[in-house]
Amino acid sequence: MTLDRAVTWFIGLWIGLVILLNIVAVLGFVMSAPTVWAGIAKIQDTYSPLNLWNWIAEVVSLLPALGALAWRNRRRSRGATQRRD
Repeated sequence: MTLDRAVTWFIGLWIGLVILLNIVAVLGFVMSAPTVWAGIAKIQDTYSPLNLWNWIAEVVSLLPALGALAWRNRRRSRGATQRRD
């Protein structure tokens, strides 16, 4: 497996894990609330565009994938995907 393919897999897996974590969080909010509407209100509070801390947490959790994406693109632009013997 080439490094380019490994980095591509890492990016996909990391983004998938972040999405899965968000889905688990949403389900946890609804299941732990006393009513469904209280759970929905908690989801709205957490994922509100005005909730700066959640935005920061989402960006920080995606930084490894974004860094790997930038690195992969830089390697591709330099022609590092060619195999060297």
